Amino acid sequence: MSSAEILNEVTSRLSKLLTDRFQAVGLGSVQVTNDSPLSEEQGPGQGDARLNLFLYMLRKDEFRQYPGGIDMRNETGFSRVLEPTALKLYYLISAFGADHLVQQRLLGYAIQVMAENPSLTKEEDDSEIAPERMQVVMLNLDMVELNAIWNTTTLVRETSIAYEVRPVLIEPDPDAGKPKEIPEVQDLATTTLGELPMLDPLEQPVLRVGTELVLHGRGFDATNAPDPENEGETKFNVWVVFRQVVGREYKDSYVELLEPPTAHTVRTQVPNLEVDSGVIWVRVGSIVTGSHAFVLEDEGE
Repeated sequence: MSSAEILNEVTSRLSKLLTDRFQAVGLGSVQVTNDSPLSEEQGPGQGDARLNLFLYMLRKDEFRQYPGGIDMRNETGFSRVLEPTALKLYYLISAFGADHLVQQRLLGYAIQVMAENPSLTKEEDDSEIAPERMQVVMLNLDMVELNAIWNTTTLVRETSIAYEVRPVLIEPDPDAGKPKEIPEVQDLATTTLGELPMLDPLEQPVLRVGTELVLHGRGFDATNAPDPENEGETKFNVWVVFRQVVGREYKDSYVELLEPPTAHTVRTQVPNLEVDSGVIWVRVGSIVTGSHAFVLEDEGE
């Protein structure tokens, strides 16, 4: 998991990848800058060749929510941390030089570098980049969107390309509050709480309505208890939750299991939802796992 320094770490990693490429192809004099491309020091009018990597916008990743916290890897295994903030980072890459041919050459190398690094993972010299993979996606911005970023109603000042990096997770400051304790499950006197429930990433994020869905993880049987209404049988307080965003509202669908869960597996059926994407997690008693994004297909597709 990463702290507030993750924003600087991501920008620094991308800048280093670009700088290393320029040095490798004999363009070591090209500077990679991160200030606003509209500033006098960084913007048009300067004769030296340089590439500007500018973080122009951050947005919350609505499809990556972690109610109840999330299990994250550490030196000893896993630990539960408070609900992190999931972000999308938006970068504008602009080239400057003595003429447009120089600019186009720099942009060509920049596109090449980003294509070779479609995801960012932790390296030995990264103190903040999390072990989770962050995707680097090229955006197709039209002239109106580019003009809005450049803050001009005329032609775009320089040819530019934009990228999105997601998800970028920021963990709450551990000194600001201790991680939430596991809540007790009410009215289940014989319940045993073992390891914290955790949901593994989906093997196939594209789900088909009406088909069986097998989810893997751990701790799914932590709240099994005798069913008081059926002597000798076990009551399972485990659900699979599908969250969808309809308009400006969240809608959660609690789906029962097809069979009793094991410690590492739950089986359910993909329901028919109002929208074709969302996030999914497992609720074990009053405890929820971290969530993962999915895309929904109709039965006939």
